[in-house]
Amino acid sequence: MKTRNGLTEEAIRTGLSMGLQSALAAIVVQSEDLHIIDCNGEAERLLGLGRDQMLGRESRDPRWGAMTPDGIDLPGEQHPGPMAFHTGNAQRGKTLGIRLPSGKVRWLLVDADVFIDENGERRAVSAFMDVTDRIRLEAWQALTLSILDELSRRAPLDRLLLMLAEFVEKQMLGARCSLTLLAEDGQSLGLGYSTSLPAAYLRVLDGLPIGPKVGSCGAAACLGETVIVADVMDHPNWAAYLHLPREFGFRSCWSEPIFDEERKVLGTFAVYYNEVRSPVDDDRELLMQASSLAALVIERCRARETLLLSAALFEQGADAVVVVDAQGRVVRVNSAFEGMIGISAREAVAEQRSLLNVSVSITESLDDIQVELAAEGRWQGERLLRCANGETLPAWLSVVALRSAAGEVSHYLQTAVDLRESKAQAERIRELAFFDPLTGLPNRVLVIDRLRQAIGSAKRRNQSVAVLFLDLNRFKEVNDTLGHDAGDEVLATIGNRFTSGLRRGDTLGRLGGDEFLIIAEGAGEAEAACCAERLIASLVDPVRVQDQDFALGASIGIALYPSDGDTPDTLMKHADIAMYRAKADGGNFRLYQPEMSAGLGERVALARDLRAALID
Repeated sequence: MKTRNGLTEEAIRTGLSMGLQSALAAIVVQSEDLHIIDCNGEAERLLGLGRDQMLGRESRDPRWGAMTPDGIDLPGEQHPGPMAFHTGNAQRGKTLGIRLPSGKVRWLLVDADVFIDENGERRAVSAFMDVTDRIRLEAWQALTLSILDELSRRAPLDRLLLMLAEFVEKQMLGARCSLTLLAEDGQSLGLGYSTSLPAAYLRVLDGLPIGPKVGSCGAAACLGETVIVADVMDHPNWAAYLHLPREFGFRSCWSEPIFDEERKVLGTFAVYYNEVRSPVDDDRELLMQASSLAALVIERCRARETLLLSAALFEQGADAVVVVDAQGRVVRVNSAFEGMIGISAREAVAEQRSLLNVSVSITESLDDIQVELAAEGRWQGERLLRCANGETLPAWLSVVALRSAAGEVSHYLQTAVDLRESKAQAERIRELAFFDPLTGLPNRVLVIDRLRQAIGSAKRRNQSVAVLFLDLNRFKEVNDTLGHDAGDEVLATIGNRFTSGLRRGDTLGRLGGDEFLIIAEGAGEAEAACCAERLIASLVDPVRVQDQDFALGASIGIALYPSDGDTPDTLMKHADIAMYRAKADGGNFRLYQPEMSAGLGERVALARDLRAALID
């Protein structure tokens, strides 16, 4: 039976869905009309949608709110899945932002590829992981370095505070942010800075005495603690100031005090929304980070002393970071770079080892990267990093140009993410999707795909293909005697025996239960018969499991391309019928003959259903 999107239930059961729910990565499967037809629980979690909300939604749905790393809206046709369909090429390491139902943006690193299911339908599989923390860390690092550069040029305080407010607004979509300093007396609010709040509102705050019931900012400055007001229209702190939200159109206000090193309040960092809203953990963390960075900026500008900006943001995290100047000279590296490459920071600077200089090209040359940096101001891609011990590791590199107040490039921020774990996960997903976990042999989906390829190759070369459908004899005795675990052990052992008896280039797959399929390209009747005899001979010796010997046999049906069929379905069906004739005759193998099909198809289907019921 087909689903409303055209994918059969059997394909879903036996295809990629076999590994979806057990995979650690988030996965969605799309049909060629760009609708989602399957997903796993991790995808539901990362995208903030239930399965019923995911299925049927297409890439062009505006509710995704997709965007590029630069914050530009990303059309649905340019999502990795549709691009894999359109170009015919796998899409690797694509970064995009998705707006969650909560209004938050989650950043994803996506791999997408196209495969053909057993019905011949093209499907796009997108596997992705959450890189929101990494994107946010990179953004904080870039901001910190920009502010460091501006401080070194004696930039005025208002410029730096506006940079910080604008940055937070980009991280918290829909927010309007302000930084308000305390007046010199420390008992009232003073100057306010914002790129989005009306100047008239900031003038109202200037000179307002602080107190435990004075809105959000006045209370935060007085109490020295975070004040969260989700609804200013229904909070005692705002009872005397309701004319302000009515006039300036905000509904919620969160305020974080800004402290100096001695825990003295310098001012407040505030976030306003036009609707009732409470912060989540990420919002609270962002407020504290912004407040800490604002404190360092304020103190540095006021004191005009040694730069107080800490390198904590630069040093934190597992990603390697290198800063080079406009001429490409290494200025600084972090400890993660030292650990990843295996050299000290001093050596990296002395020997001018940037991430680009210690990397090996996978797709683009260094010249290509420099051209893109000059044109776009940023570059990202996969490269192999050469470590000091001679080993290489795959990494995702990002390079971002940092500009001075005059708009000129002052530095480049290079970051590297170790891809070894994500690549191992991708390989695991591939194994779950296309290989039988018990025997390690190709599963039904992959076997059918290889048979389709073999038929196409044989057609071009005017060759034959033999399909051998194999069913074990007396296998039920193992399960009945020792249980299914012993049966699994026997199947794994037999899979190894069968593999050793095949020619190079032959394909052996497990269809399920004790059924196997062999594809012998270029084989006619004689070669197919020899192959069947070798497979039967491999079962002459009993299989020993749990100190018991079991004498098993095999019934094999053989169908040949093109005489017995020219499609995977037809060849497998005819080989299956021949196998049942062999089993009815006591075992061994039989070549398919057209007269075998007379009334046998229905009996084969009935026998298979009864047998499956007995095994279960």
